[in-house]
Amino acid sequence: MGTVSTSSTATPAFNGSSTYAAQLQSSITRAVQFASLPVHQLQNSQTDLTAQQTEVGNLTTQFQSLQSVIDNINQSVGTGSFGATVAVPAVASASVSSGASAGSFSVNVTNIGSLTNTMSSAGLTTVTDPSSQNIDTSTAYTLTANGTTYQVSPTTNTLDGLAQAINQSSANVQATVLNVGSSSAPDYRISIQNQSYSPNPIN
Repeated sequence: MGTVSTSSTATPAFNGSSTYAAQLQSSITRAVQFASLPVHQLQNSQTDLTAQQTEVGNLTTQFQSLQSVIDNINQSVGTGSFGATVAVPAVASASVSSGASAGSFSVNVTNIGSLTNTMSSAGLTTVTDPSSQNIDTSTAYTLTANGTTYQVSPTTNTLDGLAQAINQSSANVQATVLNVGSSSAPDYRISIQNQSYSPNPIN
């Protein structure tokens, strides 16, 4: 008797796509999109802030340029446009300060003053012979004239020697020996006169 062999192939019980899987994927995609919204908003905000910062920097530069222009205008119409000149600088000087106005001004000098002078005091040693005596026993003196101090050291300790040392110093003064007494009772003093006008006394 013959043998009949047969073979069979299993047929899948389910074939096709799952509607549930598609819905799940769609839900996950929407959830990711919703979760990404704050990140996108922050990125957009950062971009806006960066652009604003750039604009503020541009405005700052423009304001600085405007301020420079305003300063130049103030200089051209204010005291910066004024200058002071003096016809005889040796007599007077002039400068421009706030509140100055344009114009020409004259200075009328009614009194030029006098040269500063001083004389040795009466309380010192009375000198009857200036070639052999001095007002004290010092060998070095300090002279202040025109605001500057000078050291004076006479070569001889006499009133004449002191006057000579003062005249030979770099101080712009003239020392003179004068008799303020009489011929019978001489009283020689040293007189020092400034050679230029100065508000400072001679000491």
